[in-house]
This record gives sequence, C-alpha cells and structure tokens, in this order.
Amino acid sequence: DYIKQNAKLAGANMAEIEACYESKELQQKMVDSREAAFKNYNVDSTPTLVINDTVKIGGMDSYAAIKEALDAAYEASQKAE
Repeated sequence: DYIKQNAKLAGANMAEIEACYESKELQQKMVDSREAAFKNYNVDSTPTLVINDTVKIGGMDSYAAIKEALDAAYEASQKAE
C-alpha cells in the first residue's frame, strides 16, 4: 500500500502505522470529520480550502482564484482589527 510504503521510507514506526489502520475509533473520527465537512461546507472533493467559514475553494481552482480568495480574506481580517 502506497501510504505504508511512504511511511516506512520516512522512518515511521510501522507498528504505530498498523495500529492507526486497525483503529475503529480513528476510522469513525475520519468518517465523522468527512460528514461534518460536507454538512457544514458542502465539501465534496479533496483538496478543498474553506476560508473563514465562508469561501470554499476546490482543488481544481486556479492559483489565481486561490490567491484572490486568500488576499481578500487577509484584507478583511486587517480591516477587522
């Protein structure tokens, strides 16, 4: 499996990696997180950026669109201070 192979190459503790894969609690947390992202922000693909709980940027958006959204969020945060 690709993730395990990369973890091993990075020097990760393989027993800990296996424990994560087998953890039902962790699996449920991942499902809950995915469901909350869909419910709260309509996240339906990865990667997705949600900026300040309002702007949703999909992974296929252009660099220019992402930069514009981040710049606008930064400007708004500076005005709020």
